[in-house]
Amino acid sequence: MKLEDMTQQEKAFWNLLPEELQQISTVTMSYQNSWAIINKHLRTIYGDRVDWKKCISAYQKRHIVRKCEDMSLVTTDEIRNMLAEDEKDRVTSVKLVEMLPLISSNDRETAGKATLEAAKFLGILPDSREGLFTWIVNKEGMTEKEQLDLEQKIRQEMALLNIIVKAMIDSYVPGIQLTYPIIGTVMTQPKTRYYYRGENAFYGQSRPSAYRNMDPKLPFQVQEIVNRLRWDEGCGFFDHFDAVKRWGNSTVNYLALAQHYGLWTPMMDVTGDLLTALFFACCKFGNDGKWHPLTKADFEKEDSRVNVKKLGGDSRYAVLYRSPSEITDMKWAEENVKGENIILPVGYQPFMRCKSQYAYMFMTLQEKYDMLVDPLFEKMRFRLDEDFCQWVYEMSDSGNAIYPNDDIPDLSKYMTKINHSCHFSQSTFEALTKMGNCTEDEKKQWKAILKKYGFHIMQGDREYITANELRKINKRYSIERAFQLTKVTPVKRPQLIIGG
Repeated sequence: MKLEDMTQQEKAFWNLLPEELQQISTVTMSYQNSWAIINKHLRTIYGDRVDWKKCISAYQKRHIVRKCEDMSLVTTDEIRNMLAEDEKDRVTSVKLVEMLPLISSNDRETAGKATLEAAKFLGILPDSREGLFTWIVNKEGMTEKEQLDLEQKIRQEMALLNIIVKAMIDSYVPGIQLTYPIIGTVMTQPKTRYYYRGENAFYGQSRPSAYRNMDPKLPFQVQEIVNRLRWDEGCGFFDHFDAVKRWGNSTVNYLALAQHYGLWTPMMDVTGDLLTALFFACCKFGNDGKWHPLTKADFEKEDSRVNVKKLGGDSRYAVLYRSPSEITDMKWAEENVKGENIILPVGYQPFMRCKSQYAYMFMTLQEKYDMLVDPLFEKMRFRLDEDFCQWVYEMSDSGNAIYPNDDIPDLSKYMTKINHSCHFSQSTFEALTKMGNCTEDEKKQWKAILKKYGFHIMQGDREYITANELRKINKRYSIERAFQLTKVTPVKRPQLIIGG
């Protein structure tokens, strides 16, 4: 790791080091590093029973789906049970965080007892049949003798187990700062056992909005550069706001903010909260600008909704996508992940919609990507029911729990402008072509090509919001307001890399 690769939050800690230590070290809060360490130490104890590549492969083979009938059909009662199980897991994760002082105790007996209890809750002891993690240690076919031998080995490796347990619990700590490729240092919300996505019909596909809204009349390369110009304009738009400019708790995730306020992007919304996923599976956005529960008219027949039928879908069923968070953890440790085609946390951001929706993101630059056929996700369908949709709507406080009233005023109208923009800022074009190492001649050629298809690069910067509108929003939603609504203090667990 190089000094210039450190994030602002990592550099802040590095700056506190003595000068002689600064010269030979860097600082990281890498989630990828943490899981590589967990993997290494678990293998020391369990050997080949910790083979995460094989585990990922076995999981993915179970979740290959091509059509609606391939999906598991679950009842609304089963979904209520899933909600109850998720709440039990949340209580367990809170208890684990509360145990950290005991696990970190200087008294060996106290620390040892707490470490074993926490390991049981996590599911990483040889005799654990339940726990928050069910995949990372393969216990299939384990004999009684092997179990006893492993228990003896664990007693001899208590210091190692202590390191594993503390590293695993860290991701349940509210506000812990963790660094990821592409997005930087995230001030995370507590990890959950599953990631979810809810859709209010079987659409026959599930793709990022940027790729669903591509213009078939445009050549692919033109569409690609127009998409990138719009993404950059959308992300840059947020730098107008004081709360964004002064936010230092984490790296601002501009793309996630833009996505959550309406920009068509290459990412898909995922959530750590089942009720949030159910809200999007059971509700619709009305012409009045408000969310409403689905009614019988929306799902009575397969073709109740014309837009769904046109896509080859089925209006009668809602779809839930679910993926165990530990599978993603294993992918971080075992694969050369660069931040694409993997689930990433959005965490606490300057605006509250991401927090309220317990937001995660899945980003892909593959324009043909379809979550429906991605084996990372288990797919379930359930028959839509008016009473259940109403119940989910009420449980979500009529949508206010998902779209909080105390958030920044709705920015979707500005994102809509950018989605349909044909005029782009000179600075955005220059930054994009610089990234692509374009020569001056190549830039002229691109301007001419874009103009041919009705797109123009302006002499100055395109303004999507007036100074008066901006002043009103900044007055109503300040950085102080953002910190107040976050309600969580950043937690730091930096790792020192000597010689890095």
